[in-house]
Amino acid sequence: MLSNQEICKEIIKKYNSYKFTPIREEEINTKIFTSQEMTDTIKNELLYINSIKNTAYFLSDTTKTDKTLKIAGRVQKGLFLNPHNEVLRQSLCPKENGCFLNCLAHGGLFRMPQQQLAKRRRTVIFKLRPLFFMSRIMVQIARLYLKHGDKVLIRLNGTSDYYGLIFKLIYSAFFFLDFNEYTKEEKYFNIDTKKGFNNISRIYSGSNETPALYNETVRQINKGRNVSIAVNTADTKSDNWTPLQNNALGIVDYDKHDDRTIATRGEIGFLSSKATNKEERLAIENKEHSFFFNQEAFKNLLVDTNKISRFNPNFKLAIKY
Repeated sequence: MLSNQEICKEIIKKYNSYKFTPIREEEINTKIFTSQEMTDTIKNELLYINSIKNTAYFLSDTTKTDKTLKIAGRVQKGLFLNPHNEVLRQSLCPKENGCFLNCLAHGGLFRMPQQQLAKRRRTVIFKLRPLFFMSRIMVQIARLYLKHGDKVLIRLNGTSDYYGLIFKLIYSAFFFLDFNEYTKEEKYFNIDTKKGFNNISRIYSGSNETPALYNETVRQINKGRNVSIAVNTADTKSDNWTPLQNNALGIVDYDKHDDRTIATRGEIGFLSSKATNKEERLAIENKEHSFFFNQEAFKNLLVDTNKISRFNPNFKLAIKY
């Protein structure tokens, strides 16, 4: 039986020989891409896209992966594609639940033109040269494991919610390695079980966009699944509240790092708002429903998931005013 290191060496030997074939202009059309405008954009960027090296890697670092190394001791890399149908006609987030405009893909450094350009290139190659795309991820992960061993942690759905053949082959090849994934698709949990992918720590992405999505978020937590939610606070002086981490109640600050392998059943992981300003957050505080959980919705969630007693609520255990 091969060791994990030997498996990685075999993966490198198998996949490192795949070469990139330049994409032709006639492959760029509205049957594949979202609109004529997007098609024209990609055609204009084709020289840049085709300059990709055969030794390129597609997994990258963020400030969050840096935190994960510093705080959790995990060497994390993530894959960041264009979400939903921003570029591709076929959505990479089939159950988009109001999160698209507030996606990580549109916040922080990802807003920079060079980052947007790189993300489109990855997405185009993912779609039109899938074998090359997968081979480079296989080689990159294998080399990471040879260098860092079990410290490696991979997130393939950094800005997407995809579970196609490419990802299944990667999960299967690295059955000994930890993956973090966030999803809005309940069926993905069932696929994990059916495929025997017990190396995936999958988090359900909750939402307060509609009453139905709020109720589904409650149901997932009460079912024992770990759920992430975006809260309507950036924890600045202009915000009058912020959630508090309380491990005993299963309320966890997911902004601290991204190692979800240590999550406990039925925990609520909160993420602060990254792409809203003070005025937008103030408006959300006065709305009953939004993708973000405002203070009232967060309180209701704690009660409805039995984190706080309905009969004797003590929100000071979970909220700082």
